Amino acid sequence: MAVLANVRPSEALELGLSVVSGLGEEIPNPSKGALDPRQIQAVIEVRGVPEEYFLHYKMMTDSKMLMVMRFLSRIQVIAYNAKPSTNLSLILKMLQITLSHGLSPSAPATFAYFGSYLAKLGDLSAGYRYVLLGKALLDKLEVHECRGQVSFMVS
Repeated sequence: MAVLANVRPSEALELGLSVVSGLGEEIPNPSKGALDPRQIQAVIEVRGVPEEYFLHYKMMTDSKMLMVMRFLSRIQVIAYNAKPSTNLSLILKMLQITLSHGLSPSAPATFAYFGSYLAKLGDLSAGYRYVLLGKALLDKLEVHECRGQVSFMVS
């Protein structure tokens, strides 16, 4: 998928989304203008929770969901350039899965992406808060697979 992402990013994105779909998780189509109500609920839930809560949140143990999160994190990078209209749906799906199933090695990137999106919408304070949470989770979980993504958001 990495080679395909460099040559034909739109195809790589579609392939990644089909893998995620095959694992049982659907990503709402942003062109239809509707977000999944569970995703909206996830945003409402996460906005009022102190960072400390997430630093001690349960770990994800479901191997299928760990795979879904790994794919979502990777295709988020592709979507950022190839199809920006999918960014919000992907970020919210990652957030929803994290709240439902626990922290995965992709959780630091999830919160950093969420923070970056909030900042893009004009909420700089909340955006910075979630990017820093992503950085703190990166250090706490000692994961390396999304270090570059999170570091990019922090800088």
